[in-house]
Amino acid sequence: MHWKRSSRVPLATFRVGSLTDRDVSIGIDIGGTKVLGVTLDANAKVLDRERASSLKDGRRDPGLNISLGVAERLRLRAEERGDVVLSVGIGVPEYVNETGLLTSRLVMEWDVQVLDLFGHLGRVEVESDVRCAAIAESILGAGQSLTSFLYVSIGTGISSCLVLDGEPWRGTRGEAIAFGELVVARPKDGGVGVTLEEFSSGAGMCRRYTAATGRGVLGAEELMALAEAGDADAQDILNTSLNALGAALTAAVDMLDPSALIVGGGLGTSGGFWWEQVSEEYRAGTAKRPDAPPLLESALGADAGAIGAALHAKK
Repeated sequence: MHWKRSSRVPLATFRVGSLTDRDVSIGIDIGGTKVLGVTLDANAKVLDRERASSLKDGRRDPGLNISLGVAERLRLRAEERGDVVLSVGIGVPEYVNETGLLTSRLVMEWDVQVLDLFGHLGRVEVESDVRCAAIAESILGAGQSLTSFLYVSIGTGISSCLVLDGEPWRGTRGEAIAFGELVVARPKDGGVGVTLEEFSSGAGMCRRYTAATGRGVLGAEELMALAEAGDADAQDILNTSLNALGAALTAAVDMLDPSALIVGGGLGTSGGFWWEQVSEEYRAGTAKRPDAPPLLESALGADAGAIGAALHAKK
């Protein structure tokens, strides 16, 4: 399904029919390490929020039961408040076709289609998580005043969504999200090519560090702390990852010429050294352009995917 919007209009126009102050929508953002759910009122105000780890016994939300539990608890609390849940939106880190069916098992361990698993909650809409986040940024966030932008989510994984005149570009099969599948080649590794996600995502950097040192790290935050403390291996992993990201973002601008690039996701909204270095790499890569598109941080941060899922469901 497409999120269609003919022009930039006040948020109030997103009320549907005779919505009242008691009518709400739920949005669930299913990620590789966490599940975030929100409840939105008719004016897209967040009324309730719940977060849970999506990891169980080393697996990523097997059967999507963790995500389903978050949605069911949000619905129960809404009903206890006297609210009416009109729709539930689910954002997933998989390929999703225009009918809302998952067409991949790249991240999550699912065995029942989301539309069927969550169907007892009411009207359910399913979309790719990165498109959900891009929808939210377009309507409520950093993309409100932009005619076009590329939203890039950088966290446990890496994905993207091109937004044109307020509408996410899905591609023919719903697969126009695979920014992380770009290939990175390192000459000092014998020219072996790996994907940008394997090389520069939070999970990818941690795996690279473990392969280089034999030491495990709990996440990208710990890796960056090690780099800051002077760990040469961590510094090499971080610097080469940031260099690859900067090159990929520059290539995206060369191909798409968007009004701006908006970066979200866990790493993308971490600020500090990571953001400074990505920005520096991007500025260096686009220096040849007289008026390069700005590189912007997500305005909605970690909530973007869940908010966008709820907005997608209430359209």
